[in-house]
Amino acid sequence: MPGVIDFRLRPTAIEAVEHDFVREILRKMKVKGTESFEKLSQDLLLEEMDAAGIAIGVIGSRTGTVKPGFASTSNEDIANFVADHSGRFIGFGVIDSSDPAAACDELDRVIELGLVGITIEPSQVAVRMKLDDKRLYPIYEKAQAKNLAVFTALWVHTSMTPGSNSSITLRPTSLILRS
Repeated sequence: MPGVIDFRLRPTAIEAVEHDFVREILRKMKVKGTESFEKLSQDLLLEEMDAAGIAIGVIGSRTGTVKPGFASTSNEDIANFVADHSGRFIGFGVIDSSDPAAACDELDRVIELGLVGITIEPSQVAVRMKLDDKRLYPIYEKAQAKNLAVFTALWVHTSMTPGSNSSITLRPTSLILRS
């Protein structure tokens, strides 16, 4: 089916954020939530995707988050959701970059579950890091060796020392593409 790929789809079945937290954000933005969000309905989500011309949703979330209002997701939950909706979704695993050695071990589990990439948000976990922190290099290297795509969301504080008023500078380590 030709159409759009939504690269950051977070269905309500995958707990990425607390629903009341999202409702409050939407209220402040004066935006109404979708019917699938309000009713927590995966069937309505599929209908909304069809109506918007979205052929595939890429599911990637976060884990190990300590940020208020956000929730951790398991790789099993993502894999099960993708399996339950064959052909409509692609799964990206989640890793907690607070412990890079454990994160590297989790990459093998990501592959076992049939997920094709990882989401890494090192600014959202207990031990916050910049994307170019050398402690993360083993994760990037193993992901590349295992042919896993890497997705991250850049936040303003991702590349700044917390509490710093310095200017923002990003020094990405590398772009990892799935061949």
